[in-house]
Parts: sequence; structure tokens; C-alpha cells
Amino acid sequence: MENHSVEVSVIIPNYNYARFLRQRIESVLAQTYTDYEIILLDDASTDDSTSILKHYSANPHVSHLEINSVNTGSPFAQWQKGISLSRGKYIWIAESDDAAEPSFLKKAVSVLKQYPDASFCFLGSHCIDGEGNQLTTDFDRWTSKQLSRSHNMGVFDGEDYIKHNLYWRNYIYNASGVVFRKQCFEQIKDLSCFSMRYSGDWLFWIEMAKQGMVVEVYRENARVKTL
Repeated sequence: MENHSVEVSVIIPNYNYARFLRQRIESVLAQTYTDYEIILLDDASTDDSTSILKHYSANPHVSHLEINSVNTGSPFAQWQKGISLSRGKYIWIAESDDAAEPSFLKKAVSVLKQYPDASFCFLGSHCIDGEGNQLTTDFDRWTSKQLSRSHNMGVFDGEDYIKHNLYWRNYIYNASGVVFRKQCFEQIKDLSCFSMRYSGDWLFWIEMAKQGMVVEVYRENARVKTL
């Protein structure tokens, strides 16, 4: 991919998810919004992941393919690596066992442009099984009050969002359902989340919420695996 600016950096971190990897990448390539780069990362997989990633590395959207020789032991170290390689104004960590509806990026970017003070927007997810079948599991827990909001969106002060949502549980349960503003990430002083083995994503979203407003979009545009 030529070294020109892009609006979105899509980071696909992978470890031993060869069985879902093609679906993940294809769902990114099928996006109706096309101003993006793809950063492919592999954390020393022992399955067929690397051959799949190498196959897609020739795609013009792919700007980086990084394959670790030794596993880091933490998915969040891969997040940090991908962000360090990114050129986009917005970042989407598209986890390798998930997928997305074709309209996902278009909707997320539109929302972030509409709310320039938002550090990230969180779109809902369908839950699917290993074969891609939709399940009835509901992680979003949206209420009729939320669904009746104007434009199916909720806009929150970041500190309030932490107190009422993130304080109690990792409300942002699916990184694949979030697009965040890189400028807000660069304002974070404490990056200890990236050295954590577990729950680093919970701390990451807390730190991101400190940097600006949070927008929830009450429409399911991502698909998350429950294995």
C-alpha cells in the first residue's frame, strides 16, 4: 500500500484463529467505507494463520504484516504494536475471531465526525457461534429507553460513562464493536493496560473515556463469537 494518509487504521491481531481469519478479513474488505489501511498482526500462531495472512498481504489495503517469532502472552501488547504502526485518524481493533456488517465503518466514522469531542463510539453486536449462526445471547442489554433515543444513539460525558458503566463491569465487551480517535489515545498518560495479561481492555476503555465523550449506537453492526 502506498504511504499516503488514510482515515481509518484497521488492526487485526491474531493468535491461532485460522478457522475464523478469512471471514474476519473478508468482512473488513467488504466494508462500504473504503478509506482505510489494514494492519495484520500474528502473535506466533501454531496453526495455519500465517499462510492465510500472507495470502492477504498483497491486498492494496494491507499496509503491514507483522508476524512474531515468540508469543507475547498478551493480546494487549498486540494492540499497542498495531496502534504504533497506524496512520489513520480513527482506529478499529478488529479482533480476528469476529466479523462485521458491511456498514460498520461507514456508521462509526460518520458518528465520530458528527461528535468531534467523542473519544470513541461503541456499536452493538450480534452474538454468533463458531459456524457464524446468530445466537439469542444479548450482551448489549439495551432497554426500551435506549432504543427510543433520537437517531438510536446515546451521547455521554466520559467521566459519567466511567462512573455509571465502566466502573461496574467491562461494558465495552467487544473491541471489534468500537472505533476510537487516535488523537484521544495519544493523550493517555498511563499505558499500563498494554502490559496486562487479562482485563487490559477494561482499563483501556476507562482511559479512553477520560479523554472525551462516548457515543453508543443502538444498532448491531458487529458480530462477536461466543465459543
